[in-house]
Amino acid sequence: MKGYIELSIRGSPVALSATLSDIVSMYVMNNLTNLHTDYIIYISSIINISVAFIGHMLWTFKHSHSKKSKLQILVNYLVIQVIILICVSELSIQAVHMIDTYIDTMDTTCSICPMFIHRVKGKTLLTNTSHIIVKQIFFLIFFFINIYLLKFIF
Repeated sequence: MKGYIELSIRGSPVALSATLSDIVSMYVMNNLTNLHTDYIIYISSIINISVAFIGHMLWTFKHSHSKKSKLQILVNYLVIQVIILICVSELSIQAVHMIDTYIDTMDTTCSICPMFIHRVKGKTLLTNTSHIIVKQIFFLIFFFINIYLLKFIF
């Protein structure tokens, strides 16, 4: 357990960098493109895992004594990350759709609501900021699973 905690702490700057790249890319795509939310979630997730891989190779596991080749590490990493990416992205998409359906039926006249929900074509929906928050909640949940699995890759 002690090694897991140390690894989590060591991997935190990498996770923070990857998360920031995810948030910024989602924000930029939401505001500068007409892409559907589902695509934005997947694209920003791919950016996230790319930044995380580079960070883990150069920082978190730089003193790893693994005898695996860089290509083998990359393949193993991508397999786990793609599974996590699909889980997080699909959970985020489903959660956003469920929340959108729910909030469309309720009274949304509160002071903080404009920051998190808005009306589009007569429907009440989550804002782009809310989409980012929902996705990051799922990434946070999977972060601890991910860190545990990474020690077997690097």
